[in-house]
Amino acid sequence: MVGVPGRSNACLTCRDRRIKCDGRKPFCARCTRNQLTCRGYERPRIFVNQFLAADAQASSFSALIHKRWTVFVDPRHHRVRQGQGASIPACPSPKVHERQQLLARFIYSFCPSEVAPLKQSERLHHYWVQVLPGLGGNSDILDAAISSLTAAYLGQMEGDVALQKQAILLYGHALHELSRNTSAPGFCADDHTLASIMCLGMSEIYFSPMAQGQGWVSHNKGGGELLKLRGASIMTSDLGKGLFLRFRVTGLYTAIGTKKSFCFADPVLRSISRIANENFYDFLVEEMVDITGLLEGIGSLFKLGAATERKLHVRRLLLKALAVRRNLNDWLSSFRLMHPYPYIWSLSDHHDPLHLSHYHALFPQRLQFINLLVAQAMIHYWAAMVIVLRCVMVCQDILASNLPASQEDDHYDKSGGEDIAGLAGEPLPSEPRTTALRFADCICHSAEYCVSSDKGAAGPIVLLFPLWIAKDLYSHEEDELSKRKEAFCVEVFKEIMNRGMHFSKALIDLSSRDQV
Repeated sequence: MVGVPGRSNACLTCRDRRIKCDGRKPFCARCTRNQLTCRGYERPRIFVNQFLAADAQASSFSALIHKRWTVFVDPRHHRVRQGQGASIPACPSPKVHERQQLLARFIYSFCPSEVAPLKQSERLHHYWVQVLPGLGGNSDILDAAISSLTAAYLGQMEGDVALQKQAILLYGHALHELSRNTSAPGFCADDHTLASIMCLGMSEIYFSPMAQGQGWVSHNKGGGELLKLRGASIMTSDLGKGLFLRFRVTGLYTAIGTKKSFCFADPVLRSISRIANENFYDFLVEEMVDITGLLEGIGSLFKLGAATERKLHVRRLLLKALAVRRNLNDWLSSFRLMHPYPYIWSLSDHHDPLHLSHYHALFPQRLQFINLLVAQAMIHYWAAMVIVLRCVMVCQDILASNLPASQEDDHYDKSGGEDIAGLAGEPLPSEPRTTALRFADCICHSAEYCVSSDKGAAGPIVLLFPLWIAKDLYSHEEDELSKRKEAFCVEVFKEIMNRGMHFSKALIDLSSRDQV
């Protein structure tokens, strides 16, 4: 048992913030003066997580997490050169009202201004940041992480160099404290620690290229490991449940982009996922989790030496790919039953928020959706289908020499293109390459919708991962039309980067050449 009262007479809030407390009761003067919630003086007794009871496991996990969140902040960022402004503090500003103003500006700019109202269960994915104002003052790490996110975002969007530098300092401060906490004996991540990691991961999207490393990947992996340790206890609060769903989405993007194992495919987290799902997009992500296993299987094909062993593995992968594809199409059927009215339509006119008028002939339609969450679901469905179809194509190429044409056709689910058949005006062929290219085209047709000004910063984030999937597919084609479509994707990424999302630069350079 830890957390037994000791010598300190400080209130819980001042203890967490590691500052001197005057001990005034019932609420200390420092918390009152800084407009913080004073949590009193009773120190709760906390029972250590059973998984951490074993010293060997605790030591191993602590070392892993401590390594995950070790950071170096260039000392040049601790001061502004002479003549360029005042020095920047190396810790979060104590002025609560300034932090709250920055956070309010961030939320207003980040969240989309939806015309159609969303249900509470549907607001999580774009409006998660709206819970942040209620979390301030509970943890020094979380305060620094929130401030880092708001400063990084506003600094890039408004071209404020001082805010950009302060974001890096706050980021480094939060990582230093996070590393120290995770290395402490008996550490068990609470909701506020996980919220801090999520904010730090989001900050990576807006840091300049020179400040951006592998933080996005590390935060997702570290958060996933902590969620596995938490187990079902994460579901005991709305904040924990929301964080679980957020980490599952961002972790899925990372796992697919890096073609590495995905912790949410673990049976423990998979069982929690089925409980956590709340809306149609959650259930889509649940089906997409299996894609990471497909990509791992395809990657292992090139490590198998014996032809017989490889062909056997290919057949198993093909069956698995078709099962994933079938599940995705089942999701689409259920989604359509939930949205019988037009949830997607096409416009032929262009208001050109991308300033790419010379590409209009490639993608003359502007797909519209009833709200951004529906857009996110459909766009990610198309991206998932592209990946699965490419896995089918790899398996087809290996097996084609030993399969008659009639048997090859049996491997394809001919319903794969139904969702865009109405837009195309004709049924789609069952050949996977053609169908995959049509899905990729639909993603590009959705680009203008996602980057329009009323979608805030959430819209471009929705587009980032699927657009990379489309770009990567086009890059594997040899015809001139596909090369022009690939160039369009690159130009969209550059436009998004010009709006402050430097993370898109990494997606321009990322390629799966010689892979799926």
